[in-house]
Amino acid sequence: MMKRDKMVGFGFLFMGLAVIFYAFGDLGMGTLKAPGSGFFPVISGMCIAVFSGIWLITLRKDKSEDTSPFWEKGEWIRPVLAVLITMGYAATMDDLGFILSTFLFIAAWQLWIEHEKWVRNMVISLVGTASMYMIFQMLLSVPLPRGMFSL
Repeated sequence: MMKRDKMVGFGFLFMGLAVIFYAFGDLGMGTLKAPGSGFFPVISGMCIAVFSGIWLITLRKDKSEDTSPFWEKGEWIRPVLAVLITMGYAATMDDLGFILSTFLFIAAWQLWIEHEKWVRNMVISLVGTASMYMIFQMLLSVPLPRGMFSL
């Protein structure tokens, strides 16, 4: 069993339990007929905790040792970029609005994570933004931030 696998398993177990305790304590469960805001977080936390527990149990049976590095040289850059791009998207949503921030998010993702060419990047960004706008605004009637273009 690899030490890092065990650490990740316990990390997910702790995260699942933390979600459960937070949802029970601060959000409220409600009932099956009228679920509260903590109902789905509790279910999600339970799934995370159960699956990480199963993973930890299966790791105990594996006695092999793997000495390979966690990441090969330079492979950590794309996950870090993905986190930074997503954080930028969340940070600019209110100021720039849904449409512009979503377009920039998809364009940055396609450019720096997927390494798409400019023409394909712009097509994917336009179609993706329009699709998400139609799904959330027109189909689901979710109020979206208008940003600096609000009238």
